[in-house]
Amino acid sequence: MINQNMARGLLLAAIAVFFLVQAPRYGVGTFIRPGSGLFPIIVGSALLVIGIGITAYSFFAEAVPLDFRVRNIAIITAALVGFALISEYLNMLVGIVFMTTVASLASKDFSIKRTAAIAVVLCFIALAMTKGLGVQLPLY
Repeated sequence: MINQNMARGLLLAAIAVFFLVQAPRYGVGTFIRPGSGLFPIIVGSALLVIGIGITAYSFFAEAVPLDFRVRNIAIITAALVGFALISEYLNMLVGIVFMTTVASLASKDFSIKRTAAIAVVLCFIALAMTKGLGVQLPLY
């Protein structure tokens, strides 16, 4: 029987393999002069290790039945699509706040205080990436 933990591990591993297969199409480079494919390889490798670990853990943990919550999937999808549209046509900071607020509605224990804190931290990370690292983001 496939349980929720095993499904999580297999899904993470499948996503990781997808990125690991796609990344070499871009220049990987070296750690001194990284190419655009290096970051997906690093993240994909870490994600694959986590996915394998979660899958292995599922053999030892108590099985949790797999259930799909279509409402939550729709909420997360709406949050991502809204973020993309708002970032494209308005600005990314408003998109981050929208995405965080809408996505947090999928939680069992929604908290306005926690949602606001997450949104503020994500906005500061985006600002730090723009100002500190020089990443070109349409923040405002």
